[in-house]
Amino acid sequence: MSRFQEARKESAAAAKRRARVSALQIAWLLVLLALCGVFGWLTFSPDKTGSPVASGEIVSIAPAPAPITAGTAPEKSAVAPAKPVSQALSPAPDTALEEHSPTGALPKIGSDGREPWQVYSRPYEDKTARPRIAIVITGLGLSKLVTETAITTLPPAVSLAFSPYGEGLVARSRRAREAGHELLLMLPMEPQDYPKNDPGPHSLLTSLPAAENIARMHWVMSRFPGYVGVVNEMGSKFSASEEAMTPVLKELKSRGLLFMDSRSSQYSVAGKLARTLRVPRAINNRYIDEQPSEDQIRKQLDDIENLARSYGAAAAIGRAHPVTMRTVAAWAAGLEKRGFELVPLTAVVNRQPVR
Repeated sequence: MSRFQEARKESAAAAKRRARVSALQIAWLLVLLALCGVFGWLTFSPDKTGSPVASGEIVSIAPAPAPITAGTAPEKSAVAPAKPVSQALSPAPDTALEEHSPTGALPKIGSDGREPWQVYSRPYEDKTARPRIAIVITGLGLSKLVTETAITTLPPAVSLAFSPYGEGLVARSRRAREAGHELLLMLPMEPQDYPKNDPGPHSLLTSLPAAENIARMHWVMSRFPGYVGVVNEMGSKFSASEEAMTPVLKELKSRGLLFMDSRSSQYSVAGKLARTLRVPRAINNRYIDEQPSEDQIRKQLDDIENLARSYGAAAAIGRAHPVTMRTVAAWAAGLEKRGFELVPLTAVVNRQPVR
């Protein structure tokens, strides 16, 4: 099940729960009002000068919080909050890098040649020869709590990828950039088992003409400002098609954006094609939480260190699971002592071998 399908299912379930709670609250309110009315009629004379309750006002009775027991005590985080950002990112949006469209503002290359992937990047000073490692956490923007957890607990050098299907994306993405995180936009693409596995209504499909895919892409790209590029969400079928990928990569290049190949399929041609078309590129070398346990995530991070040591740069993708964020934060705390540099994704652009 895709993140889009999970979010839609969770939203529907939440709505049903709210409806049940509201009905129960109204019933209790009516009982309480009836009892108070009888008591007041028996005890007091009517207050003729009292102000009436405004028509249409909704009164809700909040349920009492559940008592904290030994089994429900709040979990204390073993990871300290991320350090404050030392270097501020450039303000977003930069109006000189925006183009207005029917779907909203789209990024573009400025008349002075400035490109969004560089302007909106997290500042990075290349002072060491240490191998570089970039970590991208995906699936943000769908949950306010999860997004805030990622923003506040992960090191600022960790890049965050937002889903176009989230709500309040402008505010949440601004909050992430203020905390120092470089941002990516998740671009939904067709998987092999589509439509059983559906990345959402604005997914790029191999069955659509290029113009329609670009139109869908524009909707996705107009959701919030300040991102440096896109990373494909799913796309095992779409990213394996040179015919489908070529117009997409050309569109990204024309707008000064980078492309991260998530390598959702071993048959992806996106990385090689991006190199051929001279599109700023990054390659996902590992999904670190295919098995979402601390031990397995650390094992994948160890592999990433080995790759970075061999090639000078490596990148990995993790999902916004609590265990992933805790493990990445703890791992990153000792990374410099082990001889590596945690960097934003833009610091590994065009530095990884493409196979």
